[in-house]
Amino acid sequence: MSIFTYNLNADDEIVFPISFHTACAHHNQETVRREMGLGCDQILLILEGKGTLNCRGKSYELGAGSAFFVARGCPVEYINEGGLVSAFLTFRGKNTDQLLEFYGCDEFVYHESYPVQKYADKISEIIELYYSAKGRGRLSSKVYAFVIDFFEGRKHVTTPADEVASYIQQNFAEKLTLVGLAAVANCCVSKLCQDFKRQYESSVIEYVLDVRLRYARDMLETDPDISVKAAALCCGFDDVSYFCRAYKKKFGVTPTQDR
Repeated sequence: MSIFTYNLNADDEIVFPISFHTACAHHNQETVRREMGLGCDQILLILEGKGTLNCRGKSYELGAGSAFFVARGCPVEYINEGGLVSAFLTFRGKNTDQLLEFYGCDEFVYHESYPVQKYADKISEIIELYYSAKGRGRLSSKVYAFVIDFFEGRKHVTTPADEVASYIQQNFAEKLTLVGLAAVANCCVSKLCQDFKRQYESSVIEYVLDVRLRYARDMLETDPDISVKAAALCCGFDDVSYFCRAYKKKFGVTPTQDR
């Protein structure tokens, strides 16, 4: 499979909180040495074969199931030592630094064992979404969810409420229901609502709304051309009027004023 590339121009880098750059769900990985690092942030997954990863004076084994994140500008080298096949996604955006801080990561994260096929499938979905021409905003939210999902894998989820919060972060742009979220936690709706409220001091619905509104605000503040309706739809809102009311209630200004 060839590398799929979306050619960013100078303005694209600041249009969305996170912007898609390149991706491939199945790539015959060549040996790569980047002394000055890559111009984008990257998540790379190893599907087959073996190799070595060198970063910041340390060496790491690459084999089926290993994965890593490397921030833009971080020197890195990965060496194909036999049949190395990868899947990868590169992206840019101001939200990457915020996510690294939130998850306690620096410019390089390595996983020896990871569910790489799951993420390769998600990369395929991102590529298909681009070809479906449903808009860059929806593509941005999908990439953001992918990155959240990758970093969430570093956290040890201990409760059903944690599991649901993680699921919401990864799927905020999709249609979410209490029944569906309770199924994620493998419990009844009433227990989920009770446990979630106790742990997060917020109802499940309030939590979903907060995640959606915050990402919508990032989109509106960074892209002067995106419409309020487009931002709302990209973040899971079907009713634009409701979105505007909820937005003003939370931030004290209308979506149009934030633009």
